[in-house]
Amino acid sequence: MAEANEPILTIKEDGVDHQYNVAEMSDEIKVLYNKLSELQVQHKKIAEASEDNLVLQQHYIDKIKPLLPEQEEANDNDNSESKKG
Repeated sequence: MAEANEPILTIKEDGVDHQYNVAEMSDEIKVLYNKLSELQVQHKKIAEASEDNLVLQQHYIDKIKPLLPEQEEANDNDNSESKKG
């Protein structure tokens, strides 16, 4: 029986979870499991950073919007610039 602090590898195949006690596996599997675990940690950090990035992007868009000229005013400026050329 696995101790509470022993790592358990769960692999889902065809909708069924298969659980394996990593402590009982070969050294080769333990090394591969550790690499997999590190990749999962990195992925989680990247996903969290990406979510934070999206929140910050929206924050800056919301700050910029009120500072932009009205759409008609922006179009008038574009038209007058093209007439000059």
